[in-house]
Amino acid sequence: MYERRVPYREFSRAVRRFHRDRLLDKVAAASAAIQAGRVARARLPIRSPVQQFTLAAVARTALAESMVYRSDEPVTDQDLTRLCHLAIQVDHPDIPDHGILAAPVMRRLLGRLSYQQQLFVHAELEDITRTLALFDDHDPALTDMPTAAQWEQALGVPLPTYLTLAFTAFVGVGVHAGRFPHAAIAAAARVGAFGEGVDAHTATAVIDTHFAADRAELELTAKSGETALFAGGRQLWLSNPLLANPMVRRPDGYSAPIAPFVLHKITPLGMYFTGIGAFGDGFPKLVGESFEKLVGRHLRLLESQGAQVYPEVRYGHENKLTCDWLVVLPKLVLLVEAKGMRSIEPARLGDEDGLKTLASRVQKARNQIATTAKLIAGRIPELAHIPDDRPIRGLVVTLEPLHLVDTYVYEDLLEATAVETATASAHSVEEILPTVARLPDGQARLLDALTAKPPTPVALDRAVKGVVLERNPNSLKLWDNWRAATPVPID
Repeated sequence: MYERRVPYREFSRAVRRFHRDRLLDKVAAASAAIQAGRVARARLPIRSPVQQFTLAAVARTALAESMVYRSDEPVTDQDLTRLCHLAIQVDHPDIPDHGILAAPVMRRLLGRLSYQQQLFVHAELEDITRTLALFDDHDPALTDMPTAAQWEQALGVPLPTYLTLAFTAFVGVGVHAGRFPHAAIAAAARVGAFGEGVDAHTATAVIDTHFAADRAELELTAKSGETALFAGGRQLWLSNPLLANPMVRRPDGYSAPIAPFVLHKITPLGMYFTGIGAFGDGFPKLVGESFEKLVGRHLRLLESQGAQVYPEVRYGHENKLTCDWLVVLPKLVLLVEAKGMRSIEPARLGDEDGLKTLASRVQKARNQIATTAKLIAGRIPELAHIPDDRPIRGLVVTLEPLHLVDTYVYEDLLEATAVETATASAHSVEEILPTVARLPDGQARLLDALTAKPPTPVALDRAVKGVVLERNPNSLKLWDNWRAATPVPID
């Protein structure tokens, strides 16, 4: 059935009909219920518009547009369902009625939808081990990374305890229908749920400093986003202020309009922004260096396939660098470039210049791989240990996912290189490499996945098509160590 295109202003007017605080309370309860259903492995009603991403859209718009002098009556389930349905129908103002399959048009459309919805695709806890690996259990050679003492000073508690505290707050929000009252914080502290030695006063101080904001602060941030020059009718897809401050201060404690955003604060992306605030503008470079080392740790899982894993090599009189990792397997050479890059607001809004910026960063990584392959073929002495008698393939690994970048919708923004190269997120690499490492035909699968079969592009996940994924031993070790130190059950 055809559904009409709803202008954003029609959606925002519908949101404005309700008292801001009552609407946010209703959104918080619905979000917590969805999260509780995930834990219980319950399914949402088929085609229900009430999803985390639509609730997030309603919450952001409520902060930007709603008022507090509307009727103070509770918002009904039917009211919320209608708002979520409208959020799905909101029009993309620059998308034509016809020709939407053209690459530039589809790129803008899918750019918005993917970044809006993919926040809620992966289980949040999968990111905790990556956070630990990047910032706590990182390569000791990275001596400029913030120390444990510096993290504790910045966060108010040790970094692993900060993760535990966030998880406990997340659980508390789920138990209390989107709220975390002071009484519940005190009860959790009495049983040591926030970590060893963390009392209710300390837990509240950490939540208040790093997770919470007043409604007025959130409203100001949301309104300022709507007036940005590049919003241009695309307000629905603006960054949500609840990502930075997922909990809202209340007289009796806190509420969390979008429950998963509490855990998002302790993902690598959430910690990235926390780290910039604590350690300054040099922190992103340190994150990139730590991520590069982490990718190497996962690549070494391929040693079971006979791989030799080499780090970047300096060459020539200009002391240039090759790509980050060179993996020599009996059947292929895999060249890997790690990029600690993240999406940017214009790209998330489907702005063409923003999408071009992301594509250019991927292109730079692909070019680095192609240059390294050319040096191998040229048999320079610095790369004499890398054979040139087998196929060479490339892999760009990004800390945050860059959706659809290897598909046709980005073809006109990326130039082909001499090396077939796939782009994969850290999450995908962590899932796929341990599985490939255990398969008898792992090398053949890897080579096949990184070889285009037009119109099918290269895609790392093809290497594990039809097989059960193995758990990543690196991630599992970090998880088990953190779980052992966590004073309450977290499974």
